[in-house]
Amino acid sequence: MLPTTGAASEVWAHRQAVELASDFEVSIVVWDRFGNGLDREYDRFPVHEVGVPWRSPRTIGRRLLRRLGIAERFPSAIERRERRELRRIVESIDPALVLCHYAWTGMRLPTTVYDSVPVVWHLHGRDVGPPLRDSARYRRAFRRHGRRAAAMVAVGREQAARIEDAIDATTPSVHVVPCGVPLDVFQPCDRADRPSDGPVLLQVGRLAPEKGVLETLEAFGRMAEEVPGAVLRFVGDGPLGSELESRIRRGGLQDRVLLLGAVDGAEVASCMRDADVLIQNSIPTADSIEGFGVTVAEGGRTGLPIVATRVGGLLDQVEHRRNGLLVDPGDVAALAEAMSALASDATLRRTLGVAASEMAIRFDAKRMAARLSALLQDAIRRGVDA
Repeated sequence: MLPTTGAASEVWAHRQAVELASDFEVSIVVWDRFGNGLDREYDRFPVHEVGVPWRSPRTIGRRLLRRLGIAERFPSAIERRERRELRRIVESIDPALVLCHYAWTGMRLPTTVYDSVPVVWHLHGRDVGPPLRDSARYRRAFRRHGRRAAAMVAVGREQAARIEDAIDATTPSVHVVPCGVPLDVFQPCDRADRPSDGPVLLQVGRLAPEKGVLETLEAFGRMAEEVPGAVLRFVGDGPLGSELESRIRRGGLQDRVLLLGAVDGAEVASCMRDADVLIQNSIPTADSIEGFGVTVAEGGRTGLPIVATRVGGLLDQVEHRRNGLLVDPGDVAALAEAMSALASDATLRRTLGVAASEMAIRFDAKRMAARLSALLQDAIRRGVDA
């Protein structure tokens, strides 16, 4: 179960479904489809659309009931329809297990489904971020629904600790299974002989506040004079695209900073092979903490040294001065210094890049899917025994 299919930031979900198909008959349940190339890839599986939008309009009355914590006792017409559709879809599939991506997907699932089939929650970043700590209403709902799950999966150790604290129970157990990277697509490459006028710094991800794109641009502006030939490339799109473009023009960096837009997985791999340094400038926001750096594992596997922030699942991947450089989120001066250090030192880039490539092997998509598969099969067995 997924809220959406086709989001570039959720390419790991499709990879996971493909790998799990070796052990299971996989069906996809989704609220909204993007209609793009990645979305169409899901059509290799039976896809069941819920028939109501993921983000249904909220009236003032609904918002008030949510604040009072009693909205579930008085479901709206749309919510009643959604529950009927979910029950109907699950009954038609007759699954051995339901795997819910994101906590809020598990919260949408009717309690009658939990009573009839094992449900596993796969939790990422935003769904176990600051709201789980700061919002009493969200925490109560998370605990109430989450305790019904057969098991919980987190993509990082920090997330697992937050989940265990929120659930405040010995069951369901929390397992750490990071997102996987296809090692056949992202492979080590030799950059020694790659023609270049200067080092290429690359950031891949949504052009959004939680990815720190404006701060990355500011840091590059600070280091640009120190490394005259360096260029910065952004891959991805998002709400800050126009603002980023405007700041590039105001800073006179049009010849040195490129916005490449959203590209598919093969093109991402190509962009990484043509780069020298990968930047993952994740910044915690009011509702988000980085769950797992998929692009960190992808770029690392190609041999890119990484500049990353000390947040969330990135700490499971990047070791300071071993396979990359870590900086505190929001520290633009430190980010500029780290970017400059790698951009100006080819020997350091190669040393850290080799270690980054070795790190990424731990997150092989096939290996991660095998771990998840074993966990799901165990949940199914326990459900049968019960």
